[in-house]
Amino acid sequence: MWKALKKNSADCKIKATAYDAGYNAISDASDVSFGITWTGVAGKPVEPFTVYSFKLGQNAPNPFSQRTMINYQLPKTGQVSLKIYNISGQLVKTLVNREQGAGSYSVQWDGRDESGQAVANGVYLYQIKARLRLTYATAPAGKQGSGGQAGEFSGIKKMIIIK
Repeated sequence: MWKALKKNSADCKIKATAYDAGYNAISDASDVSFGITWTGVAGKPVEPFTVYSFKLGQNAPNPFSQRTMINYQLPKTGQVSLKIYNISGQLVKTLVNREQGAGSYSVQWDGRDESGQAVANGVYLYQIKARLRLTYATAPAGKQGSGGQAGEFSGIKKMIIIK
């Protein structure tokens, strides 16, 4: 933590305090003084903190003729599947079937089925399913893998292909 009592100071030191498991404090301070001149804050943080939620975006473009992008977000690590179905509910293509970490993702579909054949014009559905898990740091005491945002999430949207 930084504390500046004055906007400009020529005699500053750094003090660090750490706590052990029994909440006992251990401190150390710098031996050398340094100066601070207050100029304000500019720019963006190098690694901004982002909070993700479970979201399935509408594909774009829609309708499409050659390829489309599907975007989604995950709030935590989990097993994810993203599949394309025809209007009769038959599986056409699996785009994602793996574990992924928290974050934003984009997947491209080229309008082809599992065998590489171009699909017919029409309405298709894409469905995401995610089985998210808790990390040990967020699990309630004595309960691994429950509570918080753990669980199963799913979403489904439709898209149109016109060639």
